Amino acid sequence: MRSGARESRWITDEDWADMWGRFTTSAFRLEVRPSYWTGDDLVEQYTGGRPMPVGFNAPWHNRLRVHRQAGRSVQRVRLVDERLTEYQRCQFEWEYPGNVRSGEDVRVICSRDEVAAELPRQDFWLFDDSTVVLLHHRDDGPVRREPLDGDPAEYVRYAELALAHSTPFRFYPKIG
Repeated sequence: MRSGARESRWITDEDWADMWGRFTTSAFRLEVRPSYWTGDDLVEQYTGGRPMPVGFNAPWHNRLRVHRQAGRSVQRVRLVDERLTEYQRCQFEWEYPGNVRSGEDVRVICSRDEVAAELPRQDFWLFDDSTVVLLHHRDDGPVRREPLDGDPAEYVRYAELALAHSTPFRFYPKIG
């Protein structure tokens, strides 16, 4: 992280971009909230029956392809209830299929699965099994990213547990 950025506990957008450029082997995300603030009317477009916007999520898909071509893996485990929220349904239909095609290993775990009780109710990214970034979401604004000071071992265990007990997105029943 740049000097000066440490004065605030939050990771700046510039430092966040740098982190994505520095990881060498793996990036893992645990995604636990039923919905996230998007800053636009994406879910309303989806629930209103409008078509997926042209070029939807293209910058992320391009980033995923670059990482895959460089031999770096990007994985995500999505915690869901049996009945998906509208936001999650939008993810399942508009977001995840393109992410998977672009190289992201997206997986799903149901909150009723007993292993789900062992996972934190905190979104996070884990880079190279050594750097943890906690994601603090608000219902009405963008995410704030906080670096975890200390040993990442607990988060490595969470990632391993979630990956071992989740279902690849392409095999997960589209319920809700």
